[in-house]
Amino acid sequence: MAQTSATTQQTPAKRPRRLGKGLSSLLGDPVAAAGPAPQPASQEEGRSTGSSAPAPGSAADPATAQDAQTLLQLDPEDIAPNPYQPRKTFDEEALAQLARSIREQGLLQPLVVQRAPAGEDKPWRLVAGERRLRAARLAGLDRIPAIQADVADQRSAELALLENLQREDLLPMERAHGLRRLRDQFQLTQQELADRLGLSRSVVANAIRLTELEASIQQLLDEGALSEGHAKVLLGAPPGKTRERLAQEAVEQGLSVRALERALRRTLRSGSEAATPEPGAFTTPSARAAACADASRRLSEAL
Repeated sequence: MAQTSATTQQTPAKRPRRLGKGLSSLLGDPVAAAGPAPQPASQEEGRSTGSSAPAPGSAADPATAQDAQTLLQLDPEDIAPNPYQPRKTFDEEALAQLARSIREQGLLQPLVVQRAPAGEDKPWRLVAGERRLRAARLAGLDRIPAIQADVADQRSAELALLENLQREDLLPMERAHGLRRLRDQFQLTQQELADRLGLSRSVVANAIRLTELEASIQQLLDEGALSEGHAKVLLGAPPGKTRERLAQEAVEQGLSVRALERALRRTLRSGSEAATPEPGAFTTPSARAAACADASRRLSEAL
């Protein structure tokens, strides 16, 4: 699997709400290994012990694993990515740190995988654990622990999204597009989607609405130049150039959400790109005279 280029994530000013559900709520009861659980591999053991295949017929042998949830030892290169993975950017430094930890302590939390559909290049498909899989490859492990969970596509998508929603560094638009894709692909209502993920319906609705923004504004949101509060205000602006202009002004002038709301109201009142000053803004005689002269000029031009 090709390594996705990483972007440096900024710590958001406001922490997102933690979800009430964990992966176990979708996977069901905790898995019980049919055989001895894999021991954490040290840096020296990671390659030597990982290179030996499990004994045929053992619980760790993929060919004989039949349980709905079975603990396996798999080659990381045999695992294809989850097609429903919402995360598009990965922090390379964080992955390198995780890889060092895995070399020293082993992969303590198994991945979640399922059998890949017939005809695919790799025998296994990832359900949850994208970062751990990437880090294990960086660490050079030949075998990693994984839980086989035979789940439907909808549940696989839910697990991938839920795992990433519980991490605080998921980009706003990755979350928004992940929720929208899950809703659209499996024809879920926003309430059904919220119930599945342990979110409120309003959180789901507000996140999905972000996908209606122009691509340039979505990028500003992911870069941290705009907050989700700014984005919510911009959704009330006419789409296209007017909305993009307001977004750019908010970034260049460092407008707060309240200030952006005022700018939007001025734009909507004016009915054009030229914003009309708010009533009471002209507090000096010279300012009032300038405003009157400007209004007179525009009226003359209109006539």
